[in-house]
Amino acid sequence: MNPLPPLSPDLIAGSIQQLQWVLQLLKNLSDKEYAQSLVLLNGASVGGHIRHSLEAYQTLVGQAHKGRISYDSRKRNPQLESDRQTAIDHLRYLQIWLEGLSPTDGHLLLEADVKVHAGEPQPFAVGTTLARELLYCHDHLLHHLALLRVALQVQWPLKELPEEMGIAPSTLRFRLQSHPAQN
Repeated sequence: MNPLPPLSPDLIAGSIQQLQWVLQLLKNLSDKEYAQSLVLLNGASVGGHIRHSLEAYQTLVGQAHKGRISYDSRKRNPQLESDRQTAIDHLRYLQIWLEGLSPTDGHLLLEADVKVHAGEPQPFAVGTTLARELLYCHDHLLHHLALLRVALQVQWPLKELPEEMGIAPSTLRFRLQSHPAQN
């Protein structure tokens, strides 16, 4: 009997929801806005944050079957950063991959090569599972969506953003419980 719980459908659904928010965001930006360097993002662009976040998912998709993953060795695709359509295509691919996961896929045991500071000469391995790494990708994207939400609200205050984009589920639950009449 496997002591690991099955892959949560909520994790898959939450990950897909975030990808949908990104898709909605990309449809509300022009190509120029997507690639524009923003002071609030320390010179990075919306596209840079989206590229970085999608590459974490792509690393998991591309390396998990090998039993070992390394986000540091991810393939960096500059086209994801500058071309919204490329990002949209990758979002759709990731959604299909997520929809194809089964409850037992989360049990897949992996090793993740990690470095905790830039001067570290060699990575060290940490035991993990596909479910845990999917949660990492989910939370990593949530973090970047939160940064983007703040920057976009200042840069383009009239742009429509997905209402819950970049807000942690625990914060959303707290808001609903604290102010049910406002929601």
